Amino acid sequence: MLRTIGRVAAIALALATAGAAVAQQQPAPAIAVPAPEVLLMLVRTTLVALNQANFTGNYTVLHGLGTPGLQAKNSPAQLGIAFTDLRNQGVDMSPALVLTPELTEAPAVSPQGALRLAGFVPSQPLRINFVMVFLPIDNRWRIDGLSVATVQVPQPSAKSAPAAKAPAGADGAKKPDEKKAGRPKAP
Repeated sequence: MLRTIGRVAAIALALATAGAAVAQQQPAPAIAVPAPEVLLMLVRTTLVALNQANFTGNYTVLHGLGTPGLQAKNSPAQLGIAFTDLRNQGVDMSPALVLTPELTEAPAVSPQGALRLAGFVPSQPLRINFVMVFLPIDNRWRIDGLSVATVQVPQPSAKSAPAAKAPAGADGAKKPDEKKAGRPKAP
């Protein structure tokens, strides 16, 4: 009886191994690069999730948006450590909600199914550079890699910039300081 069970188990293991070998030989169906609207949504929602994590110090949602592989390699606390410099700089990435990101590389899906997006959000005075990698998990693109950095954008000097004219009908209201725009004043 044990010999029969052993033979059945050996046959089942052999069939499973053979099936896996056949599956590896057949190319996986190619995954198309998502539509531009989906790419825009992926960039914006990822940067907003990181921005909120940096603002609150709570990286559990960002962690939850990751692939199982990213989650296994990085706890929420480790994600917080990875983005410490960005958080300490007080970078506000909310301009990603209204400014259109510019890709510096053509979006591409690797043979393994990884979607890579590299580019920047043309915000000022800090430009937000990013590289994002997503994998399709259960019909959703999940974060498998994320790198975000800022670069100071050179400002035109007052001598070289033409004087701005007030719009017709302007009431002389003071324009908010661009460095503080979008941030509430401290009480």
